[in-house]
Amino acid sequence: MRDIRAALRRLKIDPPYVLVGHSIGGMAARMFAFLHPEEVAGLVLLDSSCERQLERWFTTEERLSARRAGQRARARALAMARAG
Repeated sequence: MRDIRAALRRLKIDPPYVLVGHSIGGMAARMFAFLHPEEVAGLVLLDSSCERQLERWFTTEERLSARRAGQRARARALAMARAG
């Protein structure tokens, strides 16, 4: 969530935000809205995933592996954003 918030600030996009989330992005939008309700004017969720889906679809090890891969991808995206 810090990455989303930092990107919005870097792009000089001021709140309030209307967040749109599709599939697993819906979970990210909901989490951002939960953590920063004062910055969110609304949510649009399109065929959004829910947290319980991950438990049904993947084993614990698969979820941890996906989380680590996501963290590496976010780190690469931040490094690219910083580089311009």
